[in-house]
Amino acid sequence: MNLRTRSLPVLLLALVACGGAAPEPASPENASAKEAKAAPATTEPAKPAEPAKPTPAETPELKPSPPTVHVVSNGTAPRKQLRYVFKAGANELLEMNLKMSLGMGMGGDRMGREIKMPTARMVMKIEIAEVLPDGNAKLGAKAERIELLRDVPLDEGPRTQLEQSLASLVGMKAHATVSTRGVTSDMEFELPPNADEKAKANLESMRDTLRELYVPLPEEEVGANAKWDVDARMPISGAMVDVKRTYSVKELKADAVKTDITVAMSAPAKQPMRSIPLPPGMTALLDSLKGEGTGKATTPFARLVGESNMQVTLDMAIDAGNETDRQKLVMHNVTEVTIKPSKAAPANNAAKPKTK
Repeated sequence: MNLRTRSLPVLLLALVACGGAAPEPASPENASAKEAKAAPATTEPAKPAEPAKPTPAETPELKPSPPTVHVVSNGTAPRKQLRYVFKAGANELLEMNLKMSLGMGMGGDRMGREIKMPTARMVMKIEIAEVLPDGNAKLGAKAERIELLRDVPLDEGPRTQLEQSLASLVGMKAHATVSTRGVTSDMEFELPPNADEKAKANLESMRDTLRELYVPLPEEEVGANAKWDVDARMPISGAMVDVKRTYSVKELKADAVKTDITVAMSAPAKQPMRSIPLPPGMTALLDSLKGEGTGKATTPFARLVGESNMQVTLDMAIDAGNETDRQKLVMHNVTEVTIKPSKAAPANNAAKPKTK
């Protein structure tokens, strides 16, 4: 089954905590400005202080919403219901590779260069603890291994901090109920005792990310060239984001479906961004957010792990500061996530696909 791809909030936070984008080399204009600041004070009369900028009002607290599926086209005949089939005791290893780049800027201008982060690789064990009478399953997941690859240069200081933060997540567990249509509920999530404080601060975001492990399938029968939308509200990078995913069937087999995926994201403004580390007395509110992405997925109905590749671009503006001084921070984030089985699972893990 295909893991819905999203950026890991802990990586973004780790990047910000490690100092964000490096300062650009001083230009002649910047040098002149510094020299001007260093010049002796003049006798010009002091200008009256500018009035304080009011802190924008926050929106009421927003909550995640479960996915809703709307069939755009049922496709061509023959059609059938798409359902996952679970087998108690089945377990497989999932490998997720996450690549990310981030550009940051102040005052509404994006920086001229972006920071590329090394690929983060996570191996998780997915296991079916119990199959309920209605075919739904009690699922467990555990992070077995997390590593930071050396595919992109990174100074050893930030690398060590990021490796330590990621390593502290090894052993994190999740338990949930997953329906035969891929809708996840009753999620319980726990971090290991030695988990990094940044990870603990973002437990809710990570919990809601794991809630979207499975592609929600339509209730109706569909065939080749079918298309359906999945709408949900979920936490991304500290904000509650409205996400629309569109799945277009490219190939439909008895045991799997291949789809092209498009993603569109938006978010209500003035949300408090509590996951961003800030000095005491400062607040951060979302000013705007827009995202889009494309990908492909192969989703098996009787296995636990499918294959997918997804690239998402996210542009976000944040109003940050205190009661007297506020600035706009803009971020441009590109995330690519690849999911695949970590290794071939034992043959007895497979359940027979169900057709109707």
